[in-house]
Amino acid sequence: MRYTIFKQNKPRGFGFKPRYYDAEKEALDARVAQIEKQVALEKEGKAADASDLRSKIKSQWGHGQSRKKANKKSNLRVALIAGVLLLLFYLFIYTDFQLPF
Repeated sequence: MRYTIFKQNKPRGFGFKPRYYDAEKEALDARVAQIEKQVALEKEGKAADASDLRSKIKSQWGHGQSRKKANKKSNLRVALIAGVLLLLFYLFIYTDFQLPF
């Protein structure tokens, strides 16, 4: 064994704990739980609660709105960039425009 004056630290262990979030799986689990609750209520002969119906309507009402809004923003951005590029192309080709630098 080798002895030294200075204390040497032992190497730290590698303790990586991966974290993974699956939004689709979470939505599916929530939907399955909701369906199981509805089936249990139907077996008991009870109608679904008004709060359950409200939550179901709210979740289905705004389902496509975020995608439409994102597509609209994306299309606007592409049109704006294309317009700026066309303007610059026109200035460089058809006029004697010079950059100041």
